[in-house]
Amino acid sequence: MLKPVLTTTRSLSLGATRANFDRSNSREEMKAAAGSAKKAAEEQAKKNAAGLEAMEKEVAELEARLKAIPDHVAGYLGCLSVYQG
Repeated sequence: MLKPVLTTTRSLSLGATRANFDRSNSREEMKAAAGSAKKAAEEQAKKNAAGLEAMEKEVAELEARLKAIPDHVAGYLGCLSVYQG
């Protein structure tokens, strides 16, 4: 009895969605679900790419600021970070 419950691809539904119990999705419904999942994945990829570009820009700005600091000051700042650690 437990094995069929664990291996089924259908979901149990309760309450207002009880009409969906023990019903397979049609091909159109499966295509629509796959399409919406693909669209969501593409949107997330775009957001991730935009975030990555912003981080790369910030890293470049920080590296430029670091290069602008004279060597004797940079060495002093490095010593301070050891003591703050």
